[in-house]
Amino acid sequence: MKKLLFSAAVAALFFTACKKKDDDSNAGSFSVNGKSYAVNYGYDGTYIEDGVSDGDVAFVSHSFSETDNDKFSGTYSYVDLGIDSLIDGATYTYLASYEDGYNKAKNFGWADIAAGMKVVNGEYVESDGEVSLGSPTSGTVTVKKSGSRYTFTFELVYSTSTTVKGQYTGTLEKY
Repeated sequence: MKKLLFSAAVAALFFTACKKKDDDSNAGSFSVNGKSYAVNYGYDGTYIEDGVSDGDVAFVSHSFSETDNDKFSGTYSYVDLGIDSLIDGATYTYLASYEDGYNKAKNFGWADIAAGMKVVNGEYVESDGEVSLGSPTSGTVTVKKSGSRYTFTFELVYSTSTTVKGQYTGTLEKY
């Protein structure tokens, strides 16, 4: 009996250790005005249609499966970057996608930020202290890939002279 319990304990420890290795919790964060926000889930929304790449990459505080229902309540934060193609080793600079000279291999076309958004039963509730930013004036995003894991480092500047800095290291789930 002791042998069986010991084996079960070792097996549980092994599976827990493996799960933690694959888990992307604490995968990333970004800061706005000196306050830091966790983004533990990465999503790849890039696609190719008729030979043209398009899409975005998002880093979020809670998984889409968790927040995609009317029961989710909590504080939600995200960074959504208009990167059309993921190129290992690339550093993209901000240029609105409608501007002359926009190049999908060198530029990203938008960067939307939401931090500290309050959600009650799946519904957004306006609250003090939340941050919502769109249309940066400048910025860079660097992408590195190792196996199935990515590292993104970004710095974004908005017209309000607000700088958002952050990073994400982990896998990206297609959506």
